[in-house]
Amino acid sequence: MSTVTIGCKLPNGIHMQVGDSPRVRILGWNNNEIAGLSHGITREVPVSLWEAWRKEHADSKLVTNGIIFAEESEKRAKDKAKDNKEQKSGFEQLAQIKETDKAGVLGKSDV
Repeated sequence: MSTVTIGCKLPNGIHMQVGDSPRVRILGWNNNEIAGLSHGITREVPVSLWEAWRKEHADSKLVTNGIIFAEESEKRAKDKAKDNKEQKSGFEQLAQIKETDKAGVLGKSDV
């Protein structure tokens, strides 16, 4: 069986399933085993599942914006994730509030 490696920029990833196929958990960057990589990497996803899922979700921003992508090898997936590190998914972490921030900034209490 032919497989692909999938990169996913969503924080918690997704579950990928089409029809009666087995459900496959696609890892997000919260489950990333590689420090500094902005995508989760899931190995050995059946090509048939990826192609059917991609076709079913062809108009989704996850596909059109490259938030979820597949590559033939793990190395190529990691390289693509590094190249797309600056791409925004809309689920990025907010900046942390500092003691020196003014009241009203990022929700800091005015009281």
